Amino acid sequence: MNAARAARAFTGRAGIAKVEGGYHGTADEFMVSVHPPEADAGPRSRPKSVAGSLGLAPEATGNVVVLPFNDPDGAADVIESSRDRLAAVVVEPVLGSAGMIPAEQDYLERLREVTMRHGIVLIFDEVVSLRVAVGGAQEYFRVQPDLTCLGKLIGGGFPLGAFGGRTDIMALFDPSQGGPAIPHPGSYNANPVAMVAGAVTLELLTPAAIAQLNARGEAVRRDLASAFDEAGVAAQVTGLGSLFAMHLTGQPVRSYRDTMGARSDLRHQIFLGLYNEGILIDPRGVGTLSTVLDDEGIERFGTAFRTVLGRLV
Repeated sequence: MNAARAARAFTGRAGIAKVEGGYHGTADEFMVSVHPPEADAGPRSRPKSVAGSLGLAPEATGNVVVLPFNDPDGAADVIESSRDRLAAVVVEPVLGSAGMIPAEQDYLERLREVTMRHGIVLIFDEVVSLRVAVGGAQEYFRVQPDLTCLGKLIGGGFPLGAFGGRTDIMALFDPSQGGPAIPHPGSYNANPVAMVAGAVTLELLTPAAIAQLNARGEAVRRDLASAFDEAGVAAQVTGLGSLFAMHLTGQPVRSYRDTMGARSDLRHQIFLGLYNEGILIDPRGVGTLSTVLDDEGIERFGTAFRTVLGRLV
């Protein structure tokens, strides 16, 4: 919300472009085309703006342009056609809510090029993807946005969000010369417990810890894919670093559109089966590894997963 406000103030424009399937919180302008029904979503290369909830302000969908994911040409065309009204382009380098779908290198590079050319603020939502490297997915992909939004992980289990970026944009929040151009009051700003827990968490999340997490994440994704193959179940396993997700479909998953035909019924049965085995993942078939999950725990997960698939098929 604050990053979008900063982009509007900095550029003098009102429009926001977001990726179809991207989740960026519950502000009206971001509750658009999060999980749109296929019948309402429009063409794959030029998605429609679909309200994701009742009660949104009437202008919310009109102010939001929706981009296709992992389609560099399609996204660039949409941005070009709306360039004079766009303040920002917002993207998750890994689409979390859509099922841990990583962006492709050329896609992020194209977004950076077209936004820079037209003076549009590029915002990376790294609430989910920060964990893939010390410097987040922007370090991994070597693409630097103008603003970055963080959360979840940085609070060490407590509620905490943060945003930052270019000095000239962040200067809008600077109160040192009197009232800031953009105030950002909040009852929970700089909550001391969350700040301390977050600082300790980030100190413990060393490059070595992240490297170990990423290696284990790659092993989990390979093991899940092998288990599906052994069981004869059509599925795709996506993710990056210590993030993983399963999609019950036979076609490659590169965007939210590719998940629309996946079997949500079987995915939910897998979730329930794992729960009965003492393994908790997200009901949407996604999961993340933590530094306290050791090799024994990962092996237990793989064994339980095969047990569940065996019962289901």
